Amino acid sequence: HYFAFRAYGLPARLPAFVPLLGAFTAGAAPQDLEQDAYIALAGPLTGLGLAAVCFAIGGVTQDRFWYACADLSAFLNLFNMIPMPPFDGGRIVAALWPPLWIVGFVLFVGFAVLVHLPILFVLVIGALGLPAMISAWRGHVDPRAEMMTFAARVRVSVWYLATLFGLFFVMAQSHAIASPG
Repeated sequence: HYFAFRAYGLPARLPAFVPLLGAFTAGAAPQDLEQDAYIALAGPLTGLGLAAVCFAIGGVTQDRFWYACADLSAFLNLFNMIPMPPFDGGRIVAALWPPLWIVGFVLFVGFAVLVHLPILFVLVIGALGLPAMISAWRGHVDPRAEMMTFAARVRVSVWYLATLFGLFFVMAQSHAIASPG
């Protein structure tokens, strides 16, 4: 994210790590939502690249450790692509259509139940995303949304879906190899 902010000429702070939640990079708001979406995509795309490198190293060394690293990296980045705030997927979807955050919230809760995430974690994530979702529900729209053309929404959608597909592909392939039996 830091380098994406800088590529758009925006000031940004170096990434900060928050234990049990991940890392974030604070920077100036881009002039349009398409740039904001690409800045948000920079993290998962980097994660996809690192997962692919781990997968390739596993292919060369035949060491299941590298496949497990690729599997975990792809999984964590897929989780970050959930289309609700505060995840990167939420920032990307904000450029497309913020009411999709409701779908993202349902996906998050379903995932939390499926994998038995601690309730405290679910509450913290929910609390972080709730203000933006309530604002969108009430019809408050980011003024930059008016500048988003149909073509820009298509470009962001293609990048979002391609990143999701790439992460799913690497995770599925590496999981099949890394899992015993």
